[in-house]
Amino acid sequence: MSFRKCIFLTFFTSLIYAIAAYFLVSLYFLNSPRFNEARLLAAAIYMWIPGAFALFFAKREKLKLPIFQKPTKYVIPAILVPVLITFIGIFVNLLFAPFSLETIATVLKSKGLNLFSSTSLNVSLFMGYMVFTAALAACTINFLFALGEELLWRGYLWEKIKCLGFYKGSGIIGLLWGLWHAPIIILFGHNYPEHRLLGILLMTAFCVLSAPIYTYLRIKDNSLMAPTIFHGMTNAFIPLAFIFFPSGKNILLAPLGFGGLIALAIVNLYFFRNKKREELNLNKLAL
Repeated sequence: MSFRKCIFLTFFTSLIYAIAAYFLVSLYFLNSPRFNEARLLAAAIYMWIPGAFALFFAKREKLKLPIFQKPTKYVIPAILVPVLITFIGIFVNLLFAPFSLETIATVLKSKGLNLFSSTSLNVSLFMGYMVFTAALAACTINFLFALGEELLWRGYLWEKIKCLGFYKGSGIIGLLWGLWHAPIIILFGHNYPEHRLLGILLMTAFCVLSAPIYTYLRIKDNSLMAPTIFHGMTNAFIPLAFIFFPSGKNILLAPLGFGGLIALAIVNLYFFRNKKREELNLNKLAL
């Protein structure tokens, strides 16, 4: 099947690129103050490898990938659900590390947001600022990079395996999507610099648990716009764990550690119940 060839080429090219990028970044930037910038650029390019193959195979097979369309109401949950997951994750993180007001105060001052004498008001202001900037990034710069991944996972591949059903198709996509991150986790420590092997397992679990939400947005929005915005919002909120819980370990903290898996499991349970209720209502209407 053509989609298997597409997946194989995506994984193979991603591995070769990651190895080449690792040696180039190490050679020219290892002891440079721009090392992190070079590493992030390498990761950003990596995100478009799936998109390039998705576009190539879709064009060859004359398969239309619905990228842009007039925004629908599902753009709103694409923005708000990551906010909900983040807040649940913050509460879950309290199991693993203390909440740091000192770090938040430092960040507030660095951004000129320390406007009130009340700490709670300043934290609320900061959260509002983070939601606004995350939404702005998700619809602009993050959208451009996240689209590279979504063209394959929720675009080409979903069109090929949606006949398997919602949860089975989502599970397969989530598994492949998670494992695809392995080369940059191993070589660059992407998201898990201190626990690279465990990081692959955590990232794969994170992708599998996230996949049903992405698929739901893909189906309801009837395009890649909503899942790509959701992806961009999720990426924008990743640094929050280290702002609120600077003493915590990244393998424990939400969104990408064990805390994130707990938060996603909670959201998935609620999502699963609502989807079942929606299916029952549709069956009643059909009768």
